[in-house]
Amino acid sequence: MKKVLLGASVVLASLTFASSASALGTTATCAVLGATGNLSPSVQVVGGGGNFNFAGQVACQVNGAPTLGTISASGTYANTVCGTGTADGTANIPGIGTRSFHIQFVAGAGAVFVPSFSPTNIAGAVELVPTGPDPNACVSVFTVVGGFSVD
Repeated sequence: MKKVLLGASVVLASLTFASSASALGTTATCAVLGATGNLSPSVQVVGGGGNFNFAGQVACQVNGAPTLGTISASGTYANTVCGTGTADGTANIPGIGTRSFHIQFVAGAGAVFVPSFSPTNIAGAVELVPTGPDPNACVSVFTVVGGFSVD
């Protein structure tokens, strides 16, 4: 059931962002579903930070053409309270290349910012779903679902 809900979220995100891409004249609009590797260190209940890696599948519209593929990202995270904080890094997007990003998230819901994206730098949204509990911390792995646009 969880996979069905996540899959439905990706389709919904894809439709939502696809319509906004046409209006904004962006280069690519993507729906993404994937997971972090084990966070190093695990996200603590309060405070802390560390490194992350991410891999997943994307369905994109790149310059008007459909593109399916894999996305990978890596970077650092800063935690305020379990599931609330920031993540900064770079992502390799099929058909586009590497882009830097910043995610500001609260209780797992995140706003994606891409420095080169105009007009406001807000590029999309993601949901971080804890899937790797850590008995000594808050979480060690997140499933990530959402969408974004880049130019």
